[in-house]
Amino acid sequence: MRSILSLILLFISIQTSAQTDVQSASQNSDTRFISDDLFIYLHAGPGRDFRLKGSIGAGSKVQLLQVDEDKGFAEIIDERERRGWVESKFVSRNPSIRAQLSVMQTAVNNKQADVEKMQAEVKAMKQNVSQSNRQKTTLNRQITEQLEQISSLNRQIEQRERMSNMQWFTRGSVLAIVSVVIGYLLGLFGRKSGTSKDRLM
Repeated sequence: MRSILSLILLFISIQTSAQTDVQSASQNSDTRFISDDLFIYLHAGPGRDFRLKGSIGAGSKVQLLQVDEDKGFAEIIDERERRGWVESKFVSRNPSIRAQLSVMQTAVNNKQADVEKMQAEVKAMKQNVSQSNRQKTTLNRQITEQLEQISSLNRQIEQRERMSNMQWFTRGSVLAIVSVVIGYLLGLFGRKSGTSKDRLM
């Protein structure tokens, strides 16, 4: 889904960029382009009878100087700084398809670079997310182990407290029994001493 959306945005951006370049070229009233799929002759004057000064390839960018509408010729300066006349029907305000293709190819290359950069960023983000998930898993495992250790320590503390309470109870019970025995013995010896005194009297 993201790939389709990226391609749609890329196509729209390329179309917008190409249209902008075409409009920019068209707004310059002196700039013209030679029609596609042909080459024309550059004449020394406004007519085919004038001396040939060379040829101009299709898609060439030229500067328009003037137009002789009666003869159907336009005076131009080509990319090689040659000045001459060509048939005005072959001079267009719009860039040639070849020029537009070049502009669009450049835009495609630029957008492709942007897409590759975005893909690299997405890949890096995925790696970061994956690393974060691994760290999260590790932390969760450590927390679980610590909770288990705390639970084990709590059980040990409770066991020690029970053992301590049992020891105190046992000691108290033994002390109580010893106290009772000692009391009984003291009482027994006291009675025997009293009986012996009664006999002597």
